[in-house]
Amino acid sequence: MNCLVTGGMGFIGTYIIKELIKDGEQIIAYDSYPNSELHERVLTKADRDKIKIVQGDITDLAQLTRTVKEHKVDKIVHMAYILTNETSANPPLGIRVNINGTNNIFEAARIMDVKKVVWASSISVYGPAARYKEQVLSNDAPQYCANLYGACKSFNEQMATHYYNRFGVNSIAIRFTWIYGPGQRGNGASATITRGLMENPALGKEGSVPDGESMANWLYVEDAARSVALACKVDKTETRAFNINGDVRSMKEAADYVKSIIPTAKITLAPGKGVQSATFDSSLIEKELGFKFTWSMERGMKQTINTLRQWNGLPPI
Repeated sequence: MNCLVTGGMGFIGTYIIKELIKDGEQIIAYDSYPNSELHERVLTKADRDKIKIVQGDITDLAQLTRTVKEHKVDKIVHMAYILTNETSANPPLGIRVNINGTNNIFEAARIMDVKKVVWASSISVYGPAARYKEQVLSNDAPQYCANLYGACKSFNEQMATHYYNRFGVNSIAIRFTWIYGPGQRGNGASATITRGLMENPALGKEGSVPDGESMANWLYVEDAARSVALACKVDKTETRAFNINGDVRSMKEAADYVKSIIPTAKITLAPGKGVQSATFDSSLIEKELGFKFTWSMERGMKQTINTLRQWNGLPPI
């Protein structure tokens, strides 16, 4: 099977490709900025040799459709988005990429009769925890988006349902929680926390974390990638968009753990609690995809720290 992975050179996309290659998928990595640095760190040379790289823009429907046709694509994994901060700072760009670009994925799948689309939604479709009576949000909880990024994802979910009901485009969305791991880039919230809690302490630098009194839903990147691989394997599901869970733990627990394995670590937890809910009912993804997280916060953080140290020529802790 030929699988097109948008954002295929990025953080999550790279680990997804690693999982899909294990399953025998032929990969086309579609990316606006095909920087191979992370592929070289995460993937073996044998795996890299199996990947076809296409520099492409998801906002260009003609190019996207042409790529799907030329490479006889059977599945699309869509991970090319602009994240929360950049979407808020540049709304026209966020809408063009996150809404129009995602809609192009569904449209290309419709035109070319692609068998399956798996794409990244987000817990950002849900609003502040104060808006809900329940502490564990159900899969069909009301979506009170608190920012433009979440609103884009919520709209994407509506369009996915429309394309399924009207045109039979078979898609699965996964509402990712906070994904972390080695190789995370940028200035988004998750990258900032990864830097403050893991990367800086791993390299002997001081770290700081915003909203240090928060709870977080820690989803290690390899678990996130495995959920996508499982979604690629199933046929049709009753559910179009799935809640997912990682290990729900506090920022303080995370900082304390890092200090226990790196006694010299200096980490500042800034005051404040995040407003986002942290725990979600993931019974449907367990039932329909067979997914449960396997990486505890401690295991994932230690793996991240040691991988970052290895990449920087330092011994493991």
